[in-house]
Amino acid sequence: MQLGQKIRELRVKKSYSLDDMADLLNMSISNYSSFEQGKININFSKLEEICKVLETDVFEILNSLENTYTYDEM
Repeated sequence: MQLGQKIRELRVKKSYSLDDMADLLNMSISNYSSFEQGKININFSKLEEICKVLETDVFEILNSLENTYTYDEM
């Protein structure tokens, strides 16, 4: 699961609309929606704000994500 998908899942569980989240985060709906869709990256401070609104921990979200990194063997 990607970061935006996880945030969307948590938002839906809280019964918040996109409009609710945008208002609570003092940002446009299109910008917030772009976070959830993975079109723009979320900086750490904005992720912290989102987590406060969703009443969750940043590290809980990050630990639930798929490992998208690959490592080359030497």
